[in-house]
Amino acid sequence: MRKKIIAGNWKMNKTVEEAVELANAIKLELGECTEVDVVICPPFTALKSVSDIVSETQVAVGSQNMSSEDEGAYTGEICHTMLKELFGPAFRRIPNTHEIYHNLYDMGDMGLPFVQGQRRGAWGVFVRDRLAVLLSPGDIHCGWADSDFSWYGPKGKPGCQGHHECIRMGVNLATYAMCH
Repeated sequence: MRKKIIAGNWKMNKTVEEAVELANAIKLELGECTEVDVVICPPFTALKSVSDIVSETQVAVGSQNMSSEDEGAYTGEICHTMLKELFGPAFRRIPNTHEIYHNLYDMGDMGLPFVQGQRRGAWGVFVRDRLAVLLSPGDIHCGWADSDFSWYGPKGKPGCQGHHECIRMGVNLATYAMCH
């Protein structure tokens, strides 16, 4: 059986200084931990500092967010090329053949459900070739809530089908997380 992953998303908590302090404490306590895989997801402003602190430890770092755009005037966003530069080979595109798309519900060749006008594929942070953090250009969780909300379907069409696709994808993600 594979090791469990313990991941912490810090959300909008910690200044860079506070994040550095916490990352140093995590490094001290869990830096050599081999019983579980440890992943931390600090706020964007602290990603580089935290990554540098834990770079030569067993602790992995993930991002909380990724824009659907490759570049442009999108205030506060971060794109996959920026994350690739920061995380290197641990950050990569998740192919539509990956188990998360087929482990319980077969999502076919479409990959991620169409959410918020986006279906551009997912990216992930991998720890020892195991997906630890999934980043998608659309918020899949938004598709779970309200089947009549127009973001969930193809342009201009309320997305009952998209709603069901999002729920199936969520089940696949939960199944993957529990089994890996």
